[in-house]
Amino acid sequence: MKNAWNALWSYWADGGIVLVPIGVVSFFIWREFIRARMRMTREMRLAAEVEKALPAALGAGSPGEAAARLGEAQGIVGRVIVSALRDAGAGSKILAALEARESSELADLDRSHIVLGALTVAAPLLGLLGTVIGMIQTFSAVGGSGDLASGVAAGVSSALITTEFGLMVAIPGVFGAAHIRRMAGYIRVRMARCRAILLMELQEART
Repeated sequence: MKNAWNALWSYWADGGIVLVPIGVVSFFIWREFIRARMRMTREMRLAAEVEKALPAALGAGSPGEAAARLGEAQGIVGRVIVSALRDAGAGSKILAALEARESSELADLDRSHIVLGALTVAAPLLGLLGTVIGMIQTFSAVGGSGDLASGVAAGVSSALITTEFGLMVAIPGVFGAAHIRRMAGYIRVRMARCRAILLMELQEART
């Protein structure tokens, strides 16, 4: 086990200083993915609960009474629906109230996969930086007076290792960002369904 750790550390050290920021980026990619997935899972559950409770709440009568029945609904979808119902109860047009609330609340859904996407792009770019540094070391060894073979080998090794680690960090980030984007899309679908239910019920109440 000790020999394996020593070999891994030696391999890491051969990559040079650029592997430090690549490691930091990897940490933040996984941290952001875990946090975003936990949040999206919660939002999906809360959105399903709001959709299920909405028809019964709208049967209470006015938009203000429906908002009171839903209470302090949690989650993005719940906040949008309850706030729009309260605005409508205060005299605002329901469609305008919905659009205003959706634009402010749903925009926050994009933040997580945007951050993940930026970190994912940063990882291979750092790997490319390490490649350039390694090639500079290689050319310096060719033009220097030291041991040519070991200098070239060290430069090429550093270039390839940083490229490898940059790709290893970026690939999970690509799939993670796509997964979070898909979960955010599910929440948007729930929001659209709740919006359709709300507008349909209110339209029927007027007729």
